[in-house]
Amino acid sequence: MNIHTPIREALARCITRDEPSRFGPAMATDDAGRFAGLVRLERLITALTDEPAVADGSTSGGCAVPSEAP
Repeated sequence: MNIHTPIREALARCITRDEPSRFGPAMATDDAGRFAGLVRLERLITALTDEPAVADGSTSGGCAVPSEAP
């Protein structure tokens, strides 16, 4: 997934992966397709639950890669 992938979309992609890798970290890439880091499912869930919703019920944030190691 790209670092600008919306959090809800990133979660949907993770949860539909094959069972052995479903809850493992996801690789994030920058706009040039270069590795930018790993995103843990727990971080996506926390970001989604801590982020205020906008009027249409969606969220505004992307899948920003945390600065610390996973």
